[in-house]
Order: sequence, then structure tokens, then C-alpha cells
Amino acid sequence: NGDAVLPVAQAFPDAVADGIVDRSRLSRVLNNAEDIKKLEAIVHPLVAKDRMAAIDSARAAGKAVMVLDIPLLFETGAAGFFDGIVVVSAPAYVQRARVLERDGMSQQKFEQILAKQTPDEEKRSRADYVIDTNLDIGQSRLLVEQCWVRINEGDTPSGQVQSQFTSDHRLAVYGALATEKPSAYGLANIEGSWVPGIINGHVTGTGAETGADTDLNSPAIKLDDGGEKDGGKKGGGEKIEVRVFEAADLPGHWSRLDVVFGTENNAAYARQRTLAQTEDGLVAVSVYAAHKR
Repeated sequence: NGDAVLPVAQAFPDAVADGIVDRSRLSRVLNNAEDIKKLEAIVHPLVAKDRMAAIDSARAAGKAVMVLDIPLLFETGAAGFFDGIVVVSAPAYVQRARVLERDGMSQQKFEQILAKQTPDEEKRSRADYVIDTNLDIGQSRLLVEQCWVRINEGDTPSGQVQSQFTSDHRLAVYGALATEKPSAYGLANIEGSWVPGIINGHVTGTGAETGADTDLNSPAIKLDDGGEKDGGKKGGGEKIEVRVFEAADLPGHWSRLDVVFGTENNAAYARQRTLAQTEDGLVAVSVYAAHKR
């Protein structure tokens, strides 16, 4: 509801009653895959906007941990945005029985929804924690409590990485889910200064062999001397625009740097994955921070 009411009413008039989106009515009017795509195009950007506002509010309030419930985490490319991922899992027959109990749900709609989701086996393999719910409620609650203890003890991918950054930080932002070359986006409200920058290099493909960020299926940028080494065959020499963030204490402002790379040229590198608002909507990006040691 809220900001979604007007666009939903315009797209699906029968789904709105008394100025409120009625979920039962909405479920009944979603008759095909195109209708579902239309709804997602309305809802997903609004949800992502609210999510970012909630995270900013929690961070400003000094909260150490925030939990978000996201039905299509992997499918929307947002998995890399979080420090840890909890997957709630159940056997296929249990999932089917539970979903078909919902108002307005049919076997056809269930299969359409399922076809768009990442298989449960893959989600389990990509999770940091898995909570099996094919048990009684008491056992499930115990698993949740155990998971919560581990998270608060810092047992997450980001919590296991000790930051190597202390001063003179420069943070270059680039990357997108599309296969086209990355663009420049300013990301967050953090103390410091954003300045435009130019990286002389070229864009590689999205496969792991290219050095791309495979977590995001994002193209990589390879620095070069103007493309002469590669003869321009891979777009060498392109001027890649970035935005550079400068802050005296980057971890103090942006703590979720989750991957530490090597020490080439006596520099340390770390990556944070997040979402950025662009002209084309929200996209996942890779953020790299580096400083000379």
C-alpha cells in the first residue's frame, strides 16, 4: 500500500478497494506471467527504496544487526548486499501444501511462481545459515535462536574479515548487472567527498575466467595503459567513468567491506556489494576500496 496504491490501481483496477490494495483481489487478477512482471515492476523499486531507508535509519540509531525478509533475494540480484544470508527451507511437497492454502492461490499460479524462483537446493548451497521448517514449531524456533546467536557473535562472512584499512582511503564505485560497460553511481550518505574520476582500462566479460564479480554476474574492469597491450580487441582503452569517495576512516563510515584481496603494488583491496539507484532503477554494484600501505 502507500506509494504502491496508485500505480497498482492503474494497472489492476479490480485489486484496489477503498484506497487499499486487497491482496486477495490482487492474487485473483494476476492471471499470467506478464501480469506478474507488471506488478513486480511496480513493487520491487518501492520495496528496495523502503529497504534502504530502513537500513539507513537503523544505522543512524546505532543498531548492530538488522534482519530483512526478502522473498526473491537471489532472483533480484540482491544477495550480495547483505552480510549473511539465512534460507528458510522445506521439502517441495510441504512448500506446495502451504502455498496452496493461501487465499486466491491455484495450482497454476503456484507453478508460475515456482518457475521464477531459484531452486531450493541452490538457495541452500548459497546460504550462510539454513533453517529447516519441516519440523514442529518448537524445533524451528530453536534453529532460529541458534542462528541469531551466531550472527550476533559476528559469525558472518563480513564479520570474519578484519579490515586492513586505516587512512587515506579512496573508494571507486562501478559495476552493474547488465553486460554493458559499468557506469558511475554515487551510493550512500556517508561523511566524506565524492569526486568524478576516470579509469583508463577496458571491460571484460562476465565469466569467472575474466576476473568478473561472479557473485553479481557483473563485468570486471581491467586497468591497462590505454589498450595497447590487448590491441583493442576487448575494448581496450575505454575511458571508464567512476565516482571516487574519499574519507579518512572508510571502515568507520562503511563497515561492511566483505572481501580482502591481495597486495599487488603494495595496495590492499576490499569489496562491498550493494544496491545503487540509477536512471534505470536499482541495480547491484560492486564497490572496491583501496589504499597504499
